[in-house]
Amino acid sequence: MILMCSCSKAKNKGYSLFKSSPIGFELEYPSYWDKEIDNKNKIVAFVSPNVGLDDNYRENLTVASQDAGDGIETIEDYIKAYKISLKQNLKNFELISEQPVTVDDNEAYEIIYTSQSDEKEESTSLKFMQTLVLKDKKVIII
Repeated sequence: MILMCSCSKAKNKGYSLFKSSPIGFELEYPSYWDKEIDNKNKIVAFVSPNVGLDDNYRENLTVASQDAGDGIETIEDYIKAYKISLKQNLKNFELISEQPVTVDDNEAYEIIYTSQSDEKEESTSLKFMQTLVLKDKKVIII
């Protein structure tokens, strides 16, 4: 699957509209943010501008898509494996909250967690909020 987009006019002033036909979503993002598309890995990211030398962790919104995998019938099935992966791959992973949600009539799950950056000189605590949507045997991670 390749992320293809078309950009129309956003409804909100100061925002741009991004549409992905293959994945089937659209969102508005601040017009002054950078848009980065990685077709190979099925990822699009929206990143706030760098505001100086101390801006090591810029605000961002990333949308990725991947196959749900064999045996995955519900978002809860996927989340079990996903949380194990987070615990194994993130430094000091700590789950803050999790809950099933619905996004445009699709099964979804919200997870909020923290982990530490991998900076050599000093470690910074980072907080993440992700919504995972199961749609047509694909998982969309926002």
